[in-house]
Amino acid sequence: DRTPEEYAEGQQKKKKNMNFYDNFEEKIKSLDKNKPVFVYCHSGRRSAMAAKTLSENGFKKVYNLQGGIVAWMHANLPIEK
Repeated sequence: DRTPEEYAEGQQKKKKNMNFYDNFEEKIKSLDKNKPVFVYCHSGRRSAMAAKTLSENGFKKVYNLQGGIVAWMHANLPIEK
């Protein structure tokens, strides 16, 4: 759930980027509602909205990275560029 510019800054492995502001509810229809979904954005605000939208659309296991990718990087966890 990151903008294309934020995605270019770095991301976690095994990801599929979906911009929350770009037809998000339509795009999530292509995902399996029974598989876990992990969402994150830059700071955690948009990913919280995305997690809520996913849950409201029947996704069973939705995980939101509190603090976003910024918190992830501050914890010195790996990202891909």
